[in-house]
Amino acid sequence: MLKKKTVLAIVGLTGLVACGPPSPPLTPVQIASNQWAGAEVAVAQCSGYIGGFSDAQALKAEAAKDLKRARGLGATDATLNAARTEVVNQVNGAIFLIGIRDTCSQLVASLGTASN
Repeated sequence: MLKKKTVLAIVGLTGLVACGPPSPPLTPVQIASNQWAGAEVAVAQCSGYIGGFSDAQALKAEAAKDLKRARGLGATDATLNAARTEVVNQVNGAIFLIGIRDTCSQLVASLGTASN
């Protein structure tokens, strides 16, 4: 029954988000900043769920690579702070809805597929 409630909550929130105004497309700077922020948040909040020491080190290295890329594209401190705030808010919302284990699993999987 809990899984059914979780699915219904996610579907309901997705419906609300879909009714909102369309977001402008993300720029390459925003994409790189979001990837950096995601890796930083994953290291900070998901270290107990991502595997062992080497996995955490790999995620930190990925965050450093993403930061270098974002800075190279022109990301400012304000851009990076905005990305971190957005990712933290999304992760905290997901933790509330589906729990930290599933949130961390999805976050790390999405970082892995987005990795360059």
